[in-house]
Amino acid sequence: MSEAALVSVSMNLLAILPMFIAFMFVQNRHRPFLVTICGSYAVFYWMRSLMLTLGLDTSALDPLAIDPRGIDGANLRLAVWSSLAMLSFVAFQNVAVRPSVGGLPKRRYDFVQLRRLALYASIGATMCFGVIVAKVGSPIAAIEAAKAEKAVAGLYLLQFGPVAAMVLCLAAALAGKREGHRLILRMPFLVLGLLNALYVFAWGSRRVVVIYLAGLMLEPVFTAVGNRRERGANSSPRDLRRWVGIALIGVAVIGSALGLRVARDHVLQGRTSDAIADASPLRSVSVAMNATVYDSYVLAVRDTPDTFEFSGSELFINGTGGVVPRAVWADKPTNIAPGAAFRQQYEPEVKNGWPVGAVGEWWLSFGWFGIVLGGLLSGVCYAAVSQALGDLRKNPLAHALSVGIVFQVLELGLNVQSLVRWIGWCGSVLVALAIVSKLAPPANPWGPAGTQSKPANPENKQLVHQS
Repeated sequence: MSEAALVSVSMNLLAILPMFIAFMFVQNRHRPFLVTICGSYAVFYWMRSLMLTLGLDTSALDPLAIDPRGIDGANLRLAVWSSLAMLSFVAFQNVAVRPSVGGLPKRRYDFVQLRRLALYASIGATMCFGVIVAKVGSPIAAIEAAKAEKAVAGLYLLQFGPVAAMVLCLAAALAGKREGHRLILRMPFLVLGLLNALYVFAWGSRRVVVIYLAGLMLEPVFTAVGNRRERGANSSPRDLRRWVGIALIGVAVIGSALGLRVARDHVLQGRTSDAIADASPLRSVSVAMNATVYDSYVLAVRDTPDTFEFSGSELFINGTGGVVPRAVWADKPTNIAPGAAFRQQYEPEVKNGWPVGAVGEWWLSFGWFGIVLGGLLSGVCYAAVSQALGDLRKNPLAHALSVGIVFQVLELGLNVQSLVRWIGWCGSVLVALAIVSKLAPPANPWGPAGTQSKPANPENKQLVHQS
């Protein structure tokens, strides 16, 4: 192996190892949340890093060539970020955080209660979807208006109705499984959850569908993490079936992302885009999963500050200002996404952006100081959210919320749009719970989110009594 190849492999390992080392130091109740964090980094950073390092693919941003030295520099910054984030996560994992402080539900619900909440929320989500379809004429026209023409900006908040309904349906399905209810009782909410996620596709976003399927995939992963800790390295036939199920859902996640990307291309262009049609299978999957975030991040590290200056606080002001309505902020930027500002440095006329992830956003803003500060703050946020949610294996609603928080709100860490996304995801669920609880009050929730839930089968008992 050449010296350059050895350096590249070492940089990849340094970028990945901190989060796996953190498993040895976090308490067991935080491990499911840490698994979710690792999943987000694997999708958005690690997968493409390995592809580019091993020569399995080239940059998705051709003809903007990315040389191996740029990849090594990006991985070095990612290693520093990950190390500091995990250090602060471990340091603050025992700090008491009430769910209400972070805008998270205070109580936990059983299957009977969640299915009622999910059903009424789904009715509301259908009404939200109906509003946007009524405005533009059809679901296909809605996708075109949202993605190509940016014509549904005034109806942006309505998409969080289906988001909240999706979260509640996912929580109901998970609760039903954990309490031992038959599949026929859980199936309606599995279908409704997928339908609500597809509603959000009318706003041009396919990620919610992927988040929904990822939430289903992580349920057996969380269980396997707890069972393995109890039994040590021993396995059982049931473990094998569980991992086969995880693999099948993983294939469904990739397939749905690719299928929805192709469907959107046909709506907008009448054909499959060149980014998919002319690409290798690995490139096609990367583009469909939005994993090319890493390619943009490498480009940001390569050209900033050598070609473009650090932006300072501008990205954070615009991103955080997204919570302010345009009626109040007359000069609010048309597109507050930092990826759009980054891409327009290269292609000024293009509306869509090149997301760079949280690490890239902090680098574009403040350089090495941003990497250090952003990494530390991200770890604190991870610890606070994990502590507020509690053990994800004991609370289905916390499990359902956590996937969206990690993959959307705190995508790769504390980012420019975290506040806006937090209000959208967590706020919408709280509003849905408040409204639906008034219309159809659930009978006697089990208690505060920090208390232990009542298991309905032996498998759940061992999780409840686990420290």
